[in-house]
Amino acid sequence: MEYRACYWTSADGQAEVVLTSPEQAGLPDDDLRAAAIREAEHSGLVGLEEHQVSREALEDGLAIGPWTEAAERDIISRAARTLGRRGGLSTSARKIAAARVNGRKGGRPRKSE
Repeated sequence: MEYRACYWTSADGQAEVVLTSPEQAGLPDDDLRAAAIREAEHSGLVGLEEHQVSREALEDGLAIGPWTEAAERDIISRAARTLGRRGGLSTSARKIAAARVNGRKGGRPRKSE
């Protein structure tokens, strides 16, 4: 399903968030942008915390255009891939120590049949 929406794109292009619903697609541009800003503030996207964006950055990244649910799924899976990659790259001191101990024992044990 494709509909006219107001969405935010981060400055680095890594994140896109749709902020309006299909029911709001018929609103004039100014009203659609206002609805998007209200939703961003309500959902916690805008704020002073490290993971939030400023009101100015939000307004700079807002766009109005066609939005498809397929695009939404693609963005969600891209975000999930990024989070998974970051999680898989994390190494704690415990992980490093365990890997060294296992290495001294001959490494990862072979799978038994």
